[in-house]
Amino acid sequence: MKAISNGVINCTILDGWTYEANWENTGWTLDPDNVYASFYYLLETKITSTYYSRDEFGLPKKWIEMMRKSIKLSDQFSTERVLEEYKKLLYIN
Repeated sequence: MKAISNGVINCTILDGWTYEANWENTGWTLDPDNVYASFYYLLETKITSTYYSRDEFGLPKKWIEMMRKSIKLSDQFSTERVLEEYKKLLYIN
């Protein structure tokens, strides 16, 4: 989770916490039955074009937007949020 808190854009297999995340414009998911092929497909068709698409100032706007959304997504999966939820569910109710 440290990576996502720092704006790293994920490219991952759907498992564990990743099923709970909204992946729209925050990263990419790989086919668990064909990781190798799906990774190279995404790299060739999505990831590279997103990174290298630059605006008039030379900035990768879409990439930066995805980084910001990744940082916001990290709040959902922080230990602090989980502990607060446990307190509410287990001790307050």
